[in-house]
Amino acid sequence: MRKLLVFSLLIIVFLIFAVNNVLAQGMQFDGFLESYYSIKLKDDHDFIGERSRFRLNLRNSSDNMYMFASLNGVSNGIIEDDELEVEIHEAYLEYTRPLWDVKIGRQIYSWGKADGVRITDVLSPCDYSEYITRDFDEIRIPVDSVKYRYLFPMADLELVWIPTFTEPVYPEDEDNPWYVSRQDNITINPAEEVEDELGNSELAARLSFYLNGIDFSFSTAYLWDDEAVYHKTGTTFTPEYHRLRFYGLDLSKPVNDFVIRFESAYYQGKYFSADSYGLLERDYVHSLAGLDWYPGNNWTVTTQYINKHIFDYEDEIEEDESQDTLTLSISKKLFREVLEVKNMVYYEPDEQDGFNRISIDYAVNDNFHFLTGIDYFFGNEGEFANYDDNDSLWVKVKYDF
Repeated sequence: MRKLLVFSLLIIVFLIFAVNNVLAQGMQFDGFLESYYSIKLKDDHDFIGERSRFRLNLRNSSDNMYMFASLNGVSNGIIEDDELEVEIHEAYLEYTRPLWDVKIGRQIYSWGKADGVRITDVLSPCDYSEYITRDFDEIRIPVDSVKYRYLFPMADLELVWIPTFTEPVYPEDEDNPWYVSRQDNITINPAEEVEDELGNSELAARLSFYLNGIDFSFSTAYLWDDEAVYHKTGTTFTPEYHRLRFYGLDLSKPVNDFVIRFESAYYQGKYFSADSYGLLERDYVHSLAGLDWYPGNNWTVTTQYINKHIFDYEDEIEEDESQDTLTLSISKKLFREVLEVKNMVYYEPDEQDGFNRISIDYAVNDNFHFLTGIDYFFGNEGEFANYDDNDSLWVKVKYDF
């Protein structure tokens, strides 16, 4: 099967280059090859990460038309038994006019100003099969959609229609080292699927302003909650997805050597698990305040405070009424920016748990990067503490072409 997929890939690459030569219209290609390996620092030092990935991007433009397509291939020796999976990652056609454009196809959306945290970034679901050990740019799942944008002198308006719901990906296999064991003596059914019907579409809009010294956006959406809630019948639980209304704000303002960032989202109609009631519908707000500091000499310091607050709270709700998270990132580029050393920390003060990634990125040349680092989880309670056994040393090599 793998040989057939590799052969098909080679045929596709050959045809793309052939079309490029025939059209002679400036067809452009780029992409990357990447390999990643991660080994536990505790217990038996098993591999908990072993994947190879390639990306082939194809783009072309003519007059008012622009086309982009990307092919993604992944071989994951831990989660997918080393099978090579090849799929279309993004593929869309864009038509542009002086004051507006429309984009149709499979697209990735990245809204907001947050770094490593999702606040108003709600349109593209994520693949959490390896938790947060991968960058958000890598784990966002593309969605089939239509985006219309109108350009004002100092602002633009985006309207998005997503006709079908795309589920996020979570570790469901007990052999996955990122799987979190559940309570014994219960049965978990497969999640109830959201039917592909027009009435189940997702709609979103964002109005972004670009003024002198400040950027800010207002956004809203009527969408499906990516987090399925568990409906209980005896000892059987069935995950179901529910609708949400979302209202968001984000802004960014540079001040001397600093950049001030703020982002907030109000979610209406979220279902929370509750001890006595089963489920309770409540609104909540998710906010972030961030500060980026660029003191010079290739230093970058970024800190963020994140809060999630549930309104009309009752003690039966399994989540805390207010949840805080702090992040701190410090990076330094050395040797004429060839080497970057970075330390990124997530910390939950209420639970006193967290995640720390220390990494080194060495640019051998403009195309080839060698990266290595340590992932460290700590704490006795909380989300990060679930992965305390997954402290690891990892290595990644990436070649861009």
